Amino acid sequence: MKYGPFHSIEELVSSRRDVPAGRGSLLGHCNGTLMASWGENLTRRFGPNAASDLLVALGPDAAGLMLAPSKRDWIPVVAQLRVTELIVERHFAGSWSALYPALAEDTRRGSGRVALLLLRKLGPAKVLGYAPRSFSRLYDRGVVEAEVSERRATLRLSGAEFFGLRSWQLLQVFGQRVLIELAGYQLERFSVSGDEDSCELSLEWARR
Repeated sequence: MKYGPFHSIEELVSSRRDVPAGRGSLLGHCNGTLMASWGENLTRRFGPNAASDLLVALGPDAAGLMLAPSKRDWIPVVAQLRVTELIVERHFAGSWSALYPALAEDTRRGSGRVALLLLRKLGPAKVLGYAPRSFSRLYDRGVVEAEVSERRATLRLSGAEFFGLRSWQLLQVFGQRVLIELAGYQLERFSVSGDEDSCELSLEWARR
């Protein structure tokens, strides 16, 4: 079933394409670098028991998720999505838009000075042009094609069940927005469309 295009966070949230029942059957893993400091960030922001309480609340969906994963670890995508959904529900009053400033702050804190300088030197277009290669280091399912111009990029993702889920797509929109902002630009508009195992994400940006 095709969906979209969606042009706002509110439209994506209202699409109701959640992680399906029987989440354990959702195939795929993300590299630990994507969640390297999630436990530390949650503890800093919401107190010493915030992360451990979430793991307990997630139950079986937390299988394979540790508080401080490294690049050697591969986390089930189910755990990545469910912990994010629960963080939004418990700590941001159900508002995905309210999650973004915290995510942007945590990403900046976790990025080294050299990486930030390099990102500003390269700019969004060059960095997004590397998406097909970098994606395979972050996820073990699916492929990405990138069509990039000076101020616009379209990423076409296919071959993974989680590509069609709204929580994963929201994380991608937020992640690309952070990247664009750290490079010294601002996201002007985006759109998301696709079907059950694919996603097309289009982005336009401008200099701040």
